[in-house]
Amino acid sequence: MPSCLMRLPRIEYLYLSNNQLSGPMKDIITNTSGLVLVDLSNNDLTGHIPSCIGNIPYLRVLLLGGNNFIGEIHFQLCNLLYLTMLDLSRNNISGTIPICLSHISFHAPQDDHAYLAGSHMLSLYGLYEDQDVELAMGLGSYVDILEVPWKVWVNFTTKGISYDYEGNILQNMSGINLSYNRLLGEIPKEMGNLTQLRALNLSHNQLMGPIPATFSNMGQLESLDLSYNHLNGSIPIELTEMNALGTFKVGHNNLSGKIPFEAHLVTFDKGSYEGNPLLCG
Repeated sequence: MPSCLMRLPRIEYLYLSNNQLSGPMKDIITNTSGLVLVDLSNNDLTGHIPSCIGNIPYLRVLLLGGNNFIGEIHFQLCNLLYLTMLDLSRNNISGTIPICLSHISFHAPQDDHAYLAGSHMLSLYGLYEDQDVELAMGLGSYVDILEVPWKVWVNFTTKGISYDYEGNILQNMSGINLSYNRLLGEIPKEMGNLTQLRALNLSHNQLMGPIPATFSNMGQLESLDLSYNHLNGSIPIELTEMNALGTFKVGHNNLSGKIPFEAHLVTFDKGSYEGNPLLCG
């Protein structure tokens, strides 16, 4: 990655996904305080997610899935108060889920359309597959004058399917994906404060303890995946109040007791609950 490309402080949208970028992320994110969207997913980035990313004041979308990051989720990420979409999935991140994540609203103001049509963009998406690499890299000296409006798009997995979001749909979408890591400890009950969140995926970790009853406060949540962890206890009856849920997965945990087949929870198939020997219907 040529260092000259990252000395463009006016960059707002950084698309570098699906390449073969390697090394620490701090070598890429420098002098970029104006960033609104960062997509570095599906590369070979290593080391810790740098705490300095918490100093990007208006960052809305942070997509770092499919890399080789290690270490814990730094509390500095909780400074990203404008964040609406966070994807750290498919890494080697350990430690606990920071309680301070609940301080982020994960909600874009309905009257804020500014970040839906970007004007300062650096996109080298899937560059290693491009036959005309030299031409694409040559854009580095001209990026700063590419100021024509374009549609912002985000690829995010929800309900088990990878979607491309753009336009007004993107403005209404919010989500957290921490799946396929090595997260430990209990799920903070404070996550129930994320009342505007649409999708939450904590699957394929080593989380333990009960499912927080406070999840019932997330009235906008459409997709909840807690499968393949070590969660125990019963499924809280309060979850029957989550009327927006279209996907609910708690399979392959250590849950017990009776499944609360009430309201919309009765609509989910047995696959949503399988792999919990002490759970009965």
